[in-house]
Amino acid sequence: MSRISLKNMDDWITDPFQLRRLDELVVFTQRTSFIKSIMNLKSPESVISAAIERSCERRGLPCKFPRGRAAYTLNYRDLSIEQRYACSVMLKALYNTDDAGLDTGADGTLVGGELLDRMLFVYHRYVHQSKVSPGDALLSFEYFAFLRQQYALAELEFVGCDDCGSEYISGRHVQGLRCPICATHRHAIRLKNQDPLIQQNLRRSA
Repeated sequence: MSRISLKNMDDWITDPFQLRRLDELVVFTQRTSFIKSIMNLKSPESVISAAIERSCERRGLPCKFPRGRAAYTLNYRDLSIEQRYACSVMLKALYNTDDAGLDTGADGTLVGGELLDRMLFVYHRYVHQSKVSPGDALLSFEYFAFLRQQYALAELEFVGCDDCGSEYISGRHVQGLRCPICATHRHAIRLKNQDPLIQQNLRRSA
């Protein structure tokens, strides 16, 4: 395990709020470049990797630095119905909070730590309610962060379903994708033509 003197690290490494975020992040991902970007760190990757190792030690986690496909190579059309459903639920939960729109720069990148804290909270709830480990989740935290950035850049948008009345996330230039809520809950078909009481009951059970 690499050991780098604290003297060579930036101030963030002694900031308790940043260390807490890092401790939460390593549960979901240990990709150095991703953590550097999402936490807006300026330290060399060797310093950040060493901090990730120590954070994993604190959490009692095995430290594995991913080398596979990065989230920024994701194509929204390639997501499964279940992944698009999860993305819709999480982005709705993320943005249905106070001051949720005041969080990005002009290029959609994160600004400050409050948004990251909200993202971690939402993703933790998603994993907990899905009753799976982070490694088995249908939508990784990296994908969630990438899709949130695409939404901030208006590459993704919420659209309404004419059948079930739900709002779900879709690509701005993507056509022909079925509503993931209808696809998942097979009874959610043509709700707008049903009796209002039936509509209410179906939405409660969906």
